[in-house]
Amino acid sequence: MQWRKLRKQVLLRDNYLCQHCLNKGIVNDKDLIVHHKVELKEDWGKRLDMDNLEVVCFSCHNKIHKN
Repeated sequence: MQWRKLRKQVLLRDNYLCQHCLNKGIVNDKDLIVHHKVELKEDWGKRLDMDNLEVVCFSCHNKIHKN
């Protein structure tokens, strides 16, 4: 329940736009995911930290996890 509420807050904060696309000047509101910048397996304590969350599209999310 906590996660759903926080996820919604992050989507609203980031205006339902992929932040990585936006940094490249592209407005993308399709296939969005709320992404943990520091992965949960690295720091479970940051799972509900809004500063550790950002909205990204599925494509950018795949690029993030390829690196």
